[in-house]
Amino acid sequence: MAQADGPVDGPVDRPADRPLAIRWATQSEPPALLSRLAGHAGAVYCVVFLLDGKRALSGGADGALIVWDLATGTPQAALTGHTAGVTSLAVTPDGTTAFSASLDGTIRGWQLADGGCTRTFSGHTAPVRSLHLTPAGMLLSTSDDRTLRLWESNSGECVAQWIGHTDRVPAAALTPDGQWAISAGDDRTLRVWSLADGKEVGSIIGEGGYVSCLAVTPDGTRLITGSDDRLLRVWELATGKLLAVWEGHAGGVRDLALTADGLHLFSADNSGVVCVRRLADGVVESCLTAHSAPITSLALSPDGAQLLTASQDHTLGLWSRERLGLPFRQGHAGPVTGLVFTDDGRRLVSCGEDGELCLWDGASGELLDSLSEEAALLCLAALPDGGILVGDSAGGLSQYALETDGGFARSALRLGEQRGSLLAAAVSPDGSLAAVGTDTWAVVVWELGTGQRRHVLAGHRGAVLAVAFLPDGTGLLSADENGVIRLWDVSTGVGTRLGTAFDEAVETLTVAADGRRVVAGLESGRIVCLALPDGAEVAEWRGHDEWVAGVVLLSAGAPPAESGGPLLSAGGDGAVCLWRGADGEVLLRQEFGNPFSRLASAGNGFLALGDEEGCVQVLSYPKNLLQEGKQ
Repeated sequence: MAQADGPVDGPVDRPADRPLAIRWATQSEPPALLSRLAGHAGAVYCVVFLLDGKRALSGGADGALIVWDLATGTPQAALTGHTAGVTSLAVTPDGTTAFSASLDGTIRGWQLADGGCTRTFSGHTAPVRSLHLTPAGMLLSTSDDRTLRLWESNSGECVAQWIGHTDRVPAAALTPDGQWAISAGDDRTLRVWSLADGKEVGSIIGEGGYVSCLAVTPDGTRLITGSDDRLLRVWELATGKLLAVWEGHAGGVRDLALTADGLHLFSADNSGVVCVRRLADGVVESCLTAHSAPITSLALSPDGAQLLTASQDHTLGLWSRERLGLPFRQGHAGPVTGLVFTDDGRRLVSCGEDGELCLWDGASGELLDSLSEEAALLCLAALPDGGILVGDSAGGLSQYALETDGGFARSALRLGEQRGSLLAAAVSPDGSLAAVGTDTWAVVVWELGTGQRRHVLAGHRGAVLAVAFLPDGTGLLSADENGVIRLWDVSTGVGTRLGTAFDEAVETLTVAADGRRVVAGLESGRIVCLALPDGAEVAEWRGHDEWVAGVVLLSAGAPPAESGGPLLSAGGDGAVCLWRGADGEVLLRQEFGNPFSRLASAGNGFLALGDEEGCVQVLSYPKNLLQEGKQ
C-alpha cells in the first residue's frame, strides 16, 4: 500500500506539483516493519537469526526449513527431510550447522553451506517440542513423551534421558553458565536439572495456566514464564519464590526473548501482539500488533537492532527495534465502503467490508472509537444532529448517536431489515427521512422519527449504487449499475427515469446546492453534469482512467457547469483531480497509488479519502487552489 511511513500530522510542506498535502493517513503495516517474509506453505513455528545477522532460518508446519536473505526478504534455500512440522531450531556458535526438532519425533542436523542433512537423532517416541544447544555443545530436547533427552551433537547419540514430568514437556531454558536446565511440563510443574549429571535438583509447582515458554535472565538469577492464562510470571531461580506477575497480553503467551543487556523483555501472544517491557519492573513500554494470527516464535538479531516474529498466518516479520514505539494508526482490513464527516466537520466516520465502524478526529487522525459488526458495513450517511446511519451486507440499517466529546453510543437504533445488501445511503436535509439503495434493485425510504418504512421504490433493473436527496427534500435521486438514474417524488413515491441511460454503471451522485444540477460519476471515470428535472447533459469531464469514487463541488450556490467554479474528484485510478467547471479542463491530477473507493469533504479545506486497501487519509488544500479553479 502506498502510504506514509508514519502518521502525518499538522503543517506539512506542499511541493508545487503536489498541492494536496496528506494531513494524516492510516497505515497498512506498523512503521517498525522492515519486511514480511512469505514462503512457508503453512504456519511458521520457529525462527532464529544466523550468525551474520543478515540471514535467518525458519521452520514450519510444512516440514521445511527455509534460509532467508533478510536484505531482500527472499528465500535462499529450503531444507527438506522432516515428515511433519518443524517446532524448534538451534544453530551452532560458528554458524555452520543447524539442528531442527519436529513433530515427526526426530531431530535433524543440517550443513548450512549446502543444505544437506548430516544426521538424524532418533529416540523420542512422540513429537519433539523444543531444542537447545548447551555451552558444552550438547543438544537438549523436550518432547510430548514426557522426557528430556541429552544428545551428543556430532554423533547423534542420546547420552541421557531425564524422567520426572508426568505430562508432555513443551518448553525448556538453560542458565547462562550452562549448569542448569529448567523444563516446563503440562503437569504444571517447573523442574530444574543438572546438566552435568541429569539429576533433578529442584521443582516449582506452577500457578495459573499451562506454561508455553521460558527464559532465564542474563545474570542467571530469575526465571520468566509465559502461559496460556495471558500472564508472565517472574521466579527467583535459587528458591523458586514467585517474585512478580505481569499482565498486558490479550492472548496466551507463546514466546519470550531477552535483550543481551538484560534490560528488556519481548513477549508474544496468540493475539498476534508483541509487548516490550522493562525487565526491572515489568512496565510495558510498547506493544506491536505484528500479525493477524498467533505468534509462535521470537528472535533478536545478534546486535539487538532487529526482531523476527513467526506466525500461524504463514509469514515472518522483520522489525526495526528502534521504531517499535512509533505510533501506528491502523486502517481497515479491506476496502473502505463508507466515509462521512459529522455535521460540524470535526470528526470523520469510516466503515469497511471488515465490519469495522471507526470514528476519527478529523484534524489529528486520533482514533476516538470503533465498533465491530458481524456483517460487512457497506454505506454511511451523516444525520443533521450529528448521528450516523450505517447500512450492512445483511440488509440492516442502524442509527448510531455520537457523544458530544466521545464516541459512539453503544445502543444503536435498528431501523429494520431489508432483503439484500444496502449499498448506498442518504439522509434528507431536515433529517426526517433516510433512503437506501440495495443490490436487490430496490430503493427504500424510512421515516427516521418513527422507524417505519415510507416507500419501497421499484423501477431499477440492477443494483442501486447511489442515492441523493434534493436540497429541498421533495425529490430523491437514485442510480444503478446499468447506468439508469431515476428521480422520485418523496411524498408520493412516483419516479421517472432521468434522461437517457448511460452504457455503464453510475457510481456516485452529487447534487448542486441550488438543486438544478446533479453530477454523476461513472464506472469508466467520466464525470457528467445533468440538468434537473429533465436529465439533459450539460457538461462532461474526462480525466480518470477508472471508476469515480466521489465528486465534491467546491463552488457555493450554482453548479460548476454554470458558475465555472471548481470541483474535485477521486477515482479508482488512485488520482485526485481538480477541474475547472467552465470548460472541464483538468487543472491538477495528483497520484496517490491505491484505488480510491470513497471521497468526503468537510467544506473547510479538508478532504477525506478511503481506498480499496483499507487506508483512510485526510488531505488539505490551499485556498489559492480554489481560486485557480475559478479562473
